[in-house]
Amino acid sequence: MGEEKKFYSFDDLAWILISNGFWLDGDVVVVSRILEWMHGNGWLIDTPERANQPSEEAFSKGLFAVRSTSYIEDDGSNTTEYETLLTEKGEDYFENLFLGA
Repeated sequence: MGEEKKFYSFDDLAWILISNGFWLDGDVVVVSRILEWMHGNGWLIDTPERANQPSEEAFSKGLFAVRSTSYIEDDGSNTTEYETLLTEKGEDYFENLFLGA
């Protein structure tokens, strides 16, 4: 039986940074600021079709995972939503990057 993979939300990363007294660019760390920073530094894509999904390079490094959820709307149409998560490797990478560990 394989190991269960652990994933982290951006809320989890923000909580880790806040609990270590980290401020992002002189401002309190909140998820929106983390996402803004990741967009600006090429980690996440900022297009309407792929909003907040990892760039190809970030995904290939194993820093992110994307969880999809599909459901049927009341009108019968199928909708798929995507959630970008940090892998354990990604959480370690960004925690060390921001905290300078």
